[in-house]
Amino acid sequence: MAQKIKFDKGEKRHVRTQVQIKDGEDLPFKILNATYELLDGSGRLEASGNCHIDTHELDVFIAPKGTGDYTLRFIYEVADETWVDPVRVVVS
Repeated sequence: MAQKIKFDKGEKRHVRTQVQIKDGEDLPFKILNATYELLDGSGRLEASGNCHIDTHELDVFIAPKGTGDYTLRFIYEVADETWVDPVRVVVS
């Protein structure tokens, strides 16, 4: 299940996520590249760009334009793999 955050219409905020390889394990790894996509309720791309990477934390600044459900997708590379973590954003 995706993480869920709430916004009020008109808010512009940072959204951060902590990347973990496995729950409870502290294995060494490096995030090589990270981007994001903000998709509206119908799946249309509203915003995208690069994430700020701070060790194992990804940070983006978003400003959803409308109300309703959005999906914020963190897309990042670790070693030779590409991972995608979705976050549900609800704007009211």
